Order: sequence, then structure tokens, then C-alpha cells
Amino acid sequence: MTDSIVACATFRPDRIVAIATILSMDYHMLVRENLNQSPLKDDSMAKSTQSSEPHRRTRNDHKTETAEDYVEAIADILNEQKTCRLSDLAKRFSVSHVTVHRIVDRLQNEGLLLTEPYQPIILTSQGKCLASKCQQRHEIVYRFLLAIGIDEVTAAIDAEGIEHHVSPATLERFQELAEIFLVSNTNTIRAVASGSPFISKEEDSPDVQNIGDS
Repeated sequence: MTDSIVACATFRPDRIVAIATILSMDYHMLVRENLNQSPLKDDSMAKSTQSSEPHRRTRNDHKTETAEDYVEAIADILNEQKTCRLSDLAKRFSVSHVTVHRIVDRLQNEGLLLTEPYQPIILTSQGKCLASKCQQRHEIVYRFLLAIGIDEVTAAIDAEGIEHHVSPATLERFQELAEIFLVSNTNTIRAVASGSPFISKEEDSPDVQNIGDS
């Protein structure tokens, strides 16, 4: 092949450039094919997928966060005063009526609520179900934060953010631990009030480490 290239170069110098370019392209294509078949690439892709999963889940959580906050707020307002209007939500979230109107329209399109111009907002069955789920999740996180010694104001604020990003497994663990700490704290308070020695956790409450085995 070298003799052919030299011959071509002697006759037409531009042809050796074309041939060299073709050979270079063939070489790079071969390298790419080998890389595509390499197990290292598969491992790299697997690691990339694993590392991106938490970020993907966080983005998905953010997508539903506004809807969950709004249906939960509507349920709370309806429970307090029987009717809920745009002005109530604007006051609750400290945002403009324009912002509330845009979000309410979106949630209505998603089937979570119903409303008409100048009329109160009501939750659909789907919206009520989501609101109930959010309220239960919020209460579990809030009680867990109180159980580990967080003050009520801070626990209420932190629960609003945490509740949207906990998995069912984590939420279940929060509930279990909150109940354990509540029993332990109640026994301690009773012991102090009665003047008797502290009641040991081993005797009167389950072992925290063994909760997962029950």
C-alpha cells in the first residue's frame, strides 16, 4: 500500500491527502467501535445511571411539590372556614393572585380541584385523596422532629420541606422511631413527676436497633 501511495503522490500530490484522510477516518471508526463494545463503557454507564438517580428523583419530587402544598392548604382552609378562595391561598402562601390563579388552573386541568370565576375552590376525590396523604406524611415528619428534640416552630417549618422528599421506607422508620421516643419520654416524665427512679428504656420500650426486625 505504501508503494501505491508513493506512486499516487508522484503523479497527483492531492491524492495522497485524500487517501491519508480515508485511512484516518477508518482508524477512528475502528476505535469507536471497540469502545462501544468495551465492558468499561457499560460499567461507566451503569455508574452514571446510579449517580443520577437521586437527582432524577429530586426533580420529580419538585414537580409534585407545588400540587401537594396547594391541595393540602385547600383542605386545611376548608376544614377551618368551609370555603376556600384564591385570596385565601394568596394569603397562605404570600404570593400574588396571578400566581395562585395560574397554579389553580393547572391543578384543575390535572383533576385535583374544581372552581369557576368568582366561586370557591373545591377538591375533587383525587384532590382529597392526595391532600389526606400529604397531611398524614406531614404529621409523621412533624412528630418525628418533635420526638428528637426539635422545637415546635422549627419542626413545623422543616416538616414542610422534608415531607416532599422522603421515601415510604424512610417515612415508616420516622413513624416507628417517633412512637419509641414518645413512649420513652413519657415514661421519663412520669418517673420525674412521681419522684421515682428513671425507668430504663430496655424495660419499658422496644430496642430502637431491633425495630427493623419486628
